[in-house]
Amino acid sequence: MKQFAFAPLMESKEKTGLIGCVGVQEEFRGQGVASLLVSKAIQNLQGRGVEGVFIDWVAKEGLYERLAFETVFEYEQYVWGGALEGREYPAAYTEYLGKIRRKIQDSQSFMEKTWTECIGHNTG
Repeated sequence: MKQFAFAPLMESKEKTGLIGCVGVQEEFRGQGVASLLVSKAIQNLQGRGVEGVFIDWVAKEGLYERLAFETVFEYEQYVWGGALEGREYPAAYTEYLGKIRRKIQDSQSFMEKTWTECIGHNTG
């Protein structure tokens, strides 16, 4: 069977999960594949005892909102260099606007603790 979509799940020390970049091959888009992948990923995480789920991706606006995620944190990331994945950029860096979204039962302070652990330093 040919792979045409993906939705990586990340492990966590706490009862929270992270769904990485969800991707669907172009000819399969618009058919509910991404929604189904995210829904199944959430079910998988809940089956493991996860109480909160984060998504660190912004490319598909509307998808996560339809699945009852809410934005809890926005950030900017800068990628240095002239090219990224074969695409040329006119400036020395590219601005990437990201959003962290959450679902299930979770608290803002827990999200901040988890985010701090992920990036390896204190943000405060």
